[in-house]
Amino acid sequence: MALAFAKEMGLNTIVFSTSARKEAMAKEMGAGKYVISTDEEQMKAVESSCDMILYTPNVLPDINPFIGALKMKGKMAFIGAITTPVPIGMFGPPDLLFAGSHIGGPKKIKEMVDFVAEKKIK
Repeated sequence: MALAFAKEMGLNTIVFSTSARKEAMAKEMGAGKYVISTDEEQMKAVESSCDMILYTPNVLPDINPFIGALKMKGKMAFIGAITTPVPIGMFGPPDLLFAGSHIGGPKKIKEMVDFVAEKKIK
């Protein structure tokens, strides 16, 4: 859903995945670029290129390559339930913002439902 929202908002999108298995689906949903996160060359090519990363894991791999993909003043949001603590120190990487939530509040949920209806997102 996040990819569909980003596309409708006119944002440039990169999908990160551990394999090429989901590439066709991601491109069909509007991904501008698909990066295999376990491929060092592909990750190097996107270093310092992301304003925001919306991270939706069910497990927590090494997040350092993703942090490297953020621009200065970049943001990384963790959405979903992660059972392992995120290894970011109290004074983590400078000029970056990290946030997380398992769900948005009622006002945000209503805004997104309205957006889905307006844009006819399926």
